[in-house]
Order: sequence, then structure tokens, then C-alpha cells
Amino acid sequence: MALATDLGASDINEMRIQLVADAGAAILALLVTSVLSVYKPRGLTRHGQKVLDRQQAQIRSAQGANT
Repeated sequence: MALATDLGASDINEMRIQLVADAGAAILALLVTSVLSVYKPRGLTRHGQKVLDRQQAQIRSAQGANT
């Protein structure tokens, strides 16, 4: 059995405002995640630079061992 409730005009307006605010927050969250997934700073990260340095050191040591 459903309870019948009588919503006044102020209740409906509050629900509309809440709906618009929730939709706006959801759009903002999606926009932020989209921008963060596309944005990449220039250059290597610290981790990428460490990996590159290790690879170059291995190449240098292998070349030194061959000569």
C-alpha cells in the first residue's frame, strides 16, 4: 500500500533545485575526470626518468664490456 503525500509548491521547488545541483555536481565530476585523463605534463615523470637512466646505464655497461 502506497502512502499518499501531498507535495506543496515549495517542496517541488526544493526538489528541482536539488536535482539541478546534483546534475551539476555529476557533470563537474565527469569533466574533471575527463580533463585529468587527457592532460599529461611535458617531459618524463620522476619514475620515467629513473627507468630511462637505468636503461642507459645498462647499455653503457654492456658496451663497455664488449670493447
